[in-house]
Amino acid sequence: MNDFLLGLASFVLVLVPLVIIHEFGHFIAAKLVGITVLEFGIGFPPRAAKLFTRGDTIYTLNWLPIGGFVRPYGEDFVRPKTEEEMSSDRSEIHERGIKNPKSVFQ
Repeated sequence: MNDFLLGLASFVLVLVPLVIIHEFGHFIAAKLVGITVLEFGIGFPPRAAKLFTRGDTIYTLNWLPIGGFVRPYGEDFVRPKTEEEMSSDRSEIHERGIKNPKSVFQ
């Protein structure tokens, strides 16, 4: 049992910083070209906690600790969103009061 816990702790101590660094690269790339980043998440949803908000981005901790993600405006996990799918993002941007959002389409 101790070996399992040590292995699990080691896995988390190595994986979490690597995920953060990797996803931060996506975050910086999006910001450098002016894309609005709605969320920077550690782990995969469902959301466990909203850590803080800085600028237009919400930083979150999620329940499935197997990675992380950056959610740019207008992009799904795999592909750009269709115009119909963009309505939820537009609603969120309006509710959060984000001025001059730029999506991956623009």
